Amino acid sequence: MVLGSHVVNYSVTSGAQELILHTRVTIGYDAPCRTVHQLLIDAALATENILKEPRPFVFQTRLNDFHVSYEINVFTSQPNLMAVTYSLLHQSIQDRFNEVGVEIMSPSYASLPDDNRITILATHLPNDYTPPPIRVSAMDAFAAPDDSKPKTSR
Repeated sequence: MVLGSHVVNYSVTSGAQELILHTRVTIGYDAPCRTVHQLLIDAALATENILKEPRPFVFQTRLNDFHVSYEINVFTSQPNLMAVTYSLLHQSIQDRFNEVGVEIMSPSYASLPDDNRITILATHLPNDYTPPPIRVSAMDAFAAPDDSKPKTSR
């Protein structure tokens, strides 16, 4: 498999330049994109093994149905610590977003949490936080279309 695959030796390539690492998060449309960019950059700059220069940068990679995909790109001069650096970066991202109350949406939710509470850690919520009410609207799934006659195909 090694002989038939493309192999990249990160320790050799990083001698001439830094290695770029990237990770993605999805955030709801309710969070301002400039805020998300700054939170990701702040998290990256607070992470061990990530260089301050070249400066981390963010791409918005997708406008999904329920959330936006963001990719933070960072540089390191220690490719041998790539797995540790990714882990530290992910921890830092979670911490920063929890501190300011911005919910990370990945993976996407298929249903509401049990009591409609936001999924941010309780220790990061205001003392007077109460979950918003759940709004439900009724829909008759078996009602005929407006013309009152079922459509038939030929």
